[in-house]
Amino acid sequence: MSNLEKVDLVMARKSLRKVLFSRKKKEIMLPKVVYKGSSYYVVSPSLILSMDLEGYPVYLKSRVMDKPKITFRRPLPVFGGEHEHVVVFGIEGGLTVIFHGIAFVAQDEIIDIYGIVTDNKQIIATAIITEKAEYSTQF
Repeated sequence: MSNLEKVDLVMARKSLRKVLFSRKKKEIMLPKVVYKGSSYYVVSPSLILSMDLEGYPVYLKSRVMDKPKITFRRPLPVFGGEHEHVVVFGIEGGLTVIFHGIAFVAQDEIIDIYGIVTDNKQIIATAIITEKAEYSTQF
């Protein structure tokens, strides 16, 4: 069983909510880029692994290393929910990217990722930009 199959999507969503609604983080000395009105720190996969960037919004350009795994759940009719789609894939440096929505990315494709780093060095992506399309989600 690979690391991607071990990802607990419910815990990832709870972790993202904790990060989004926690206290403001201290400023770090990294270049920033603005995307859709939000600031993101420009980082590399090795920088994420070496620094404590939990909760920080990051932007990185990386190659998709694993085949993306798309999972979805059918909503319970009692609750009237929508279908939930989640795309999980690995990038350079052994990091895992989780995107809540549908993003068509291919293995070995170079993509731009905007997201938030979680405590276990995963990236909850809020936007993924490929050569052919732009995918974004809102929480």
